[in-house]
Amino acid sequence: MTASWLPESVVENLRPIWDDKLWTVQGDVITFGRLGVAIGVLVFGVFFSILVRKIIANQLMRRTRFSLTAVSAFGRLLLIFMLLFWIMLALDIVHIPVTAFAFLGGSLALGLGFGAKDIISNFISGFILMAERPIKIGDVIEVEGEVGKVEAIGVRSTRIHTENNVHIIIPNSVFLEQKIVNWTLSDNMVLTPIEVGVAYGTDLTKATEIMVAAARRTEGVLTQPKAFVLFWDIADSSLNFQVYFAAEVHNKMERWIMQSRVRYNVVADLTAAGIVIAFPQRDVHLDTSSPLEVRVRSEGP
Repeated sequence: MTASWLPESVVENLRPIWDDKLWTVQGDVITFGRLGVAIGVLVFGVFFSILVRKIIANQLMRRTRFSLTAVSAFGRLLLIFMLLFWIMLALDIVHIPVTAFAFLGGSLALGLGFGAKDIISNFISGFILMAERPIKIGDVIEVEGEVGKVEAIGVRSTRIHTENNVHIIIPNSVFLEQKIVNWTLSDNMVLTPIEVGVAYGTDLTKATEIMVAAARRTEGVLTQPKAFVLFWDIADSSLNFQVYFAAEVHNKMERWIMQSRVRYNVVADLTAAGIVIAFPQRDVHLDTSSPLEVRVRSEGP
């Protein structure tokens, strides 16, 4: 196999290198040239496969109603099959037998012995997540105390982006084995409360009306379901209420912002109405069943 467009002298100089024998497998000689062609075909196949996957994914997003998660899963499967095809094609073109790579069997078997269980578990879990879709790309989820947005679901792990601008890589098996809170599984509406404590002696009906009105007039609070108030607890120093309101959120920070806005309005309206926001206090009672003993002491010079 030579290149006719190269000068004859260059071809003659390269021929010994091209035909240099690397090893022999079952009587089949593997030369440097044949190996180079195989690598070239494989490199071309990798770039070609990535390009095809990108084009097909874009077309599916534009012309179908498939979700981003489904398109991503299909793209990964397509890429895997195309890469396998190019690997087999490269080996066949240069007549390199698959047995030439038999020496990798020992290392592969050793690696599978230590890590196959977790790898296969996460791999299968990834396809289950893509099929059942308990989480999808763009969802706001809470897992192991961390809240963030799902950025990517791979065949082995899922990438979460938190409000602290930190990425967390979570093995897919975690989502099937542990409790996961999905804030936005069906929609982005979240019903969230804030706690308010008022002083004893407060007109509870009036306070409730003020808190409901304050929550409903807050920018970003949804009109349906309507905000409402629950009388939550009779505490030592306060009468505690929970103000519930609905808002559309796409991350944890948006939820905090909405809670802050509602608190501002609730405190302002209660204060304007003369209702005291409770604070810790204690009543001291003196036992006057018997005369109190009073002593007067004078300090010396």
